[in-house]
Amino acid sequence: RFVLGVDIDHIVQTALKPLVFALNTLPGILVYAFLVTLLWSVGINGDNAMDAIVAPIFLQYLAANVEAMTAGQPLPYITAYGFFTTFVNVGGTGATIALALVMWNSKEPGYRKVSRLSLPTQIFQINEPIFFGFPIVLNPILMVPYILNALILTTGSYLLIHWHVIQKPFVNVPWTTPPIIGHYLVSGGDWKAAVWGVASIAIAMAVYYPFAKTAERQRLNAEAAGVAHE
Repeated sequence: RFVLGVDIDHIVQTALKPLVFALNTLPGILVYAFLVTLLWSVGINGDNAMDAIVAPIFLQYLAANVEAMTAGQPLPYITAYGFFTTFVNVGGTGATIALALVMWNSKEPGYRKVSRLSLPTQIFQINEPIFFGFPIVLNPILMVPYILNALILTTGSYLLIHWHVIQKPFVNVPWTTPPIIGHYLVSGGDWKAAVWGVASIAIAMAVYYPFAKTAERQRLNAEAAGVAHE
């Protein structure tokens, strides 16, 4: 930014702003989820890049939900602030805590070590260690489930809230709040939201599993070939 006079975040925001629409609808929030994870997949912090566009909208939704709750009225917005940070970013963007759990006992030492070292940070929604350690960024095998999980959890969470199974978010919870606890708090103490948090991790693990095992096999085969060559 200072040396070349180019603000990459601003360029990304300007380019993607027309694509951000109707964020309280399922199609709109799915497009947003796709853009965030796609940017992360190529090494750009998708949450930060999009935040200037969406944060004021999500916070406005949250304020409206708080006002409605105070007045005893139905909450108007599903995707208020907390929906994406809690219900979609389970253990970090792309629900990568599930990948760490899948690879906790990986046969490949590097994957096993990264999974175990990164898990404590992912409990607090920080997933850079595993994201860049595996890596997921620019990795075609793991980019697919990474983006897919965001879309699946966005859809599932939106529909469960739309069907009144889970309370709409109306409590401003820090994005570093651990999953399941965050689900419970952001919904004002809805135990069904906490159950969905557990289910979300299980779903994400199922999505990651075949891709993670493929990456593991490729790494082991490459290592075996290297040993044989030596």
